[in-house]
Amino acid sequence: MYNNDDLKFSNGTELTGCNTDKYEWCNSFNPINIIVYYIAYTFILGISNPNLNVTFGTLFSKIIGPRPQQIEQGWLQVAGTSGRMIGSVSMSAVQSKFGPKWVWNVMIGLCTVTLSAWILFRRRMIPLTIPIEYAEFHDENDPDARKNKKKPKKLDSNVLDVET
Repeated sequence: MYNNDDLKFSNGTELTGCNTDKYEWCNSFNPINIIVYYIAYTFILGISNPNLNVTFGTLFSKIIGPRPQQIEQGWLQVAGTSGRMIGSVSMSAVQSKFGPKWVWNVMIGLCTVTLSAWILFRRRMIPLTIPIEYAEFHDENDPDARKNKKKPKKLDSNVLDVET
């Protein structure tokens, strides 16, 4: 940790740590081990981030099913890019004002809300049903589709059941 007086005498070299005159939360902050930081940074940004982007696109295409997907995939990209842009700016502002502990609190809160929504709406997660007009796009050899030995049952005149 350092303060503004230390900056005057630093002789042009960059000081590391937390400026106690600029940030009030510096005195209550425990620095992280640099090895742990580098390993976590490499894992999160180098491995997890690209894998999540590919996985979200794949899962989203499976959720949409065998229909034209251009608009939905475009909105997924817009939402992801906007989230990365707004999230980084807002979390940077939160960290500057309150310190890294509040950034973690916000992240834990978002994870809690997401898990709660999954638990709350788990009964509403139903298999995809494909309208008859898109039945020609259905791939019978799709390894991700749940397969039964039974013939698809007709739910009504406009919808086929995908659970085949």
